[in-house]
Amino acid sequence: MDAWLAAALADPRGSAYGDARSALFTVVREERNGQAARLIFGYCEHPDAEARCRTLQLLNDMSWGAQPWHAAAERARSCLADPDGTVRRSAAWLLATADPEHALDMVREPGSPLDPVARLALVEAMFSSHGDLTGEGALTLAESLRTDPDDAVRLRAALAAVRVAPQEQWPMWEELALSCLPSAGERLGGPGSKLAVRPGWWWSLALVRQDREEAAYDWASRLLVHPSPVARLAGVDIARGALRRWRAAPDRLSQALSAAVGDTDARVRAEAVSTICASLDNSRLCADALAELLEDPEPRTEAAMGLGRVGDQRAAVVLSGLVQTGFMARGFVEAVEGVIPPSPDPALWVDAVRGALRAADKHCSEDRWHTGCPLAGALAAAVSLGPAAAPLVPDLVALVDTSAPSPQTCRPWVRRRALDVLAALGPMASSAAPALLRCLEREDLADTCAAVLLAVTGDRTHAERRLDQLPDTVRAMRRVLPLMECLHLHGGLAHRHTERLCRMAQDPRRLHPRAMRLLWNVQGPGVAPLLLDLLPDYLTDDVFGLETCTLLGDMGAFAQQVIPVLEALAHRRTRIGVNTGDEDEELRIDEHLARAARSALERLSPAQSATQ
Repeated sequence: MDAWLAAALADPRGSAYGDARSALFTVVREERNGQAARLIFGYCEHPDAEARCRTLQLLNDMSWGAQPWHAAAERARSCLADPDGTVRRSAAWLLATADPEHALDMVREPGSPLDPVARLALVEAMFSSHGDLTGEGALTLAESLRTDPDDAVRLRAALAAVRVAPQEQWPMWEELALSCLPSAGERLGGPGSKLAVRPGWWWSLALVRQDREEAAYDWASRLLVHPSPVARLAGVDIARGALRRWRAAPDRLSQALSAAVGDTDARVRAEAVSTICASLDNSRLCADALAELLEDPEPRTEAAMGLGRVGDQRAAVVLSGLVQTGFMARGFVEAVEGVIPPSPDPALWVDAVRGALRAADKHCSEDRWHTGCPLAGALAAAVSLGPAAAPLVPDLVALVDTSAPSPQTCRPWVRRRALDVLAALGPMASSAAPALLRCLEREDLADTCAAVLLAVTGDRTHAERRLDQLPDTVRAMRRVLPLMECLHLHGGLAHRHTERLCRMAQDPRRLHPRAMRLLWNVQGPGVAPLLLDLLPDYLTDDVFGLETCTLLGDMGAFAQQVIPVLEALAHRRTRIGVNTGDEDEELRIDEHLARAARSALERLSPAQSATQ
């Protein structure tokens, strides 16, 4: 317990924290009310408030399963009067998890002895974790709290009720939420709560669950001009939820969000910028408003990333500066890849990438796996530069060459990414050949190096040898396919390789769209029936969807039968359900797929097909 607590207070993402936490769960699982559990209970009286809070949160996580856990609930009740508000919130959440029936009685108890912080946390916990599937329990509890003297309790009850109430009750609950929002919105999801969710998100979840698209647009627009900054922040949250759910949201909300970029409240302004930049369509519609922020230090990075993802060159200077400093954030690589291909000033990016590669030791002085590699932006820029990246060959060779001293960043992923740049340069990177030959001795890079050597020197020997050495199994396909693609581009496949590809095509498990692309390029229209039987299943795939749309467009007249499927994808009202772990990234994937589907439809139209 001491080891866990020390690690939790120092760095709860570290391995020491995870190991100690796992050990605690194991020993408590063996005897729920045994000596180890009682020892943990004792830490609820630790002199450090943060230690007490973390202990209660640990017990909360341990409480799931057989209910109730009376010993933990008793410890939670004793902490409901703690002098620290964060501890009281954590105790309320533990009580709601360990003994929900008793927690519900305390919430309903008239003249509750609990202080407002603990009681609100208990209400939040009950609504967030213990409503029944039909919603009857949540609606009954909300009705009992509708006239509660605490406006924060009324607000949380209204937001819970609007999610499950029948349609005729929606106006009543929403007006109650609106009346309490300015005064109580800041109190929801405070420190110590298990779910730090703002009221606008609860409201948005209700509207999305009920598929109330027009209501979401109306409430977002109405709240974004409310006098209270708390209400305006809720308006931004509802707008973001709408963007993630409905494809028409960018057109309907761009004007209101663009105005919110100039809000007098810093939080509203920052959230408005972030919401605009989450969507490609919204970033295009609000591009001028974002460009005005590039001189403002606070929103500059977010605005530049939003503009970069839609290819707006006004973001180039800011993004290239971030590349040089080893900046890394989710969506940053996407922004770099979006802004470079039409770049009128490749030298700007070459200098930035060179600076990042030469400062690799400084950027990567410690293990950064949990935040991403700080060279990811630089290497994405180098790949996107195409032939303009030729001046970077010496720096890339230094990164790849195993005979040279390697900075800590030179993990296999970074080396493979650098090899991608050399492959894209082809003969322009011929000076890298000696280093590539040395890299062939590394088993983790041998396949990639063999393909790059072919692209750089035109010598097929190493690529054919590596391909022939690989087994003909499903597991080896991820290594086989890149070598086949490279050989096809540089002289075509040998007869034995074509036969191998045909054998692969006999097993659908081995045919994802990248393999289907190669099969189409090698075999032509003869494989169209096979491809059309498999490709539609990949249209909504977050990894292969774009490749699938492009391949169907390339198939032209032979892909006419999939037009209804593409139309359904291109013209659907709601977003496609993908799961990458980042809702904003999922939103943009849907926008990319919708655009790709429309492009494929244009190429497959009967008028165009007749001219092919």
